[in-house]
Amino acid sequence: LKPCLAQVRRLTGRCSEILQFIFQRAAMAKAMAIYTFGAMLVLTSAHDQSCESSADCELKCNKAFQSSGMTSNSCCQWDTSAHKIVFLPGWRVDGSSVCIGQKSLNCNAGRGCDGWNDRQCCKQKSPGPSPPPSPQPHPSGKCDVLEGYGIAAIPDGSQGGGLQPFDCCARCSHGNPLVGCMVAVHRAGGTCDYYRSEAGGPVASPGSTHMKLRSFSLTYNSSMPLVV
Repeated sequence: LKPCLAQVRRLTGRCSEILQFIFQRAAMAKAMAIYTFGAMLVLTSAHDQSCESSADCELKCNKAFQSSGMTSNSCCQWDTSAHKIVFLPGWRVDGSSVCIGQKSLNCNAGRGCDGWNDRQCCKQKSPGPSPPPSPQPHPSGKCDVLEGYGIAAIPDGSQGGGLQPFDCCARCSHGNPLVGCMVAVHRAGGTCDYYRSEAGGPVASPGSTHMKLRSFSLTYNSSMPLVV
């Protein structure tokens, strides 16, 4: 009886391993099918072109890139079974993808397209961080202002005491208290920080106001009274 039970255990263990292997393969096939289906949706929804060979398809990708002006990074995907390519501005080759029957290549802004990447699809890249907003002129006409920005550097001079942003701009433009002042930053709490250069800024700083003088050819007269 014991030899029979041992054989049953061995068979049971072997069956469990086979079933686990089958389930793993099925999961991989399902994931690959979903990815490939998504890629096919891209190909059918975007404008595509017929092509015959690897060289012909690559040539048509380059021509599409040239027609776009070559100003932005792009991706070109080749469906080898349908004999079609699709050109996708702003997309890039997804190096982690596994797309059966697909090849893709990158087209680099201002340069050209590289070679095919086998079994890889194009992927849309998420937009990068937004650039800082354009400076707005100060009502006095002396400073360009960026709300919510400061400088990541130690100030060359500071003043406190309930000051307002227009105080910082006016005093920086007057050169008092800091001769050669180029940038002033108003901090929460009514403090003005003064800088002789813009090094270290502007950087995002909630609650701060970055003010850069619109002209740096200002003359400083120590005898002139400070009027704010």
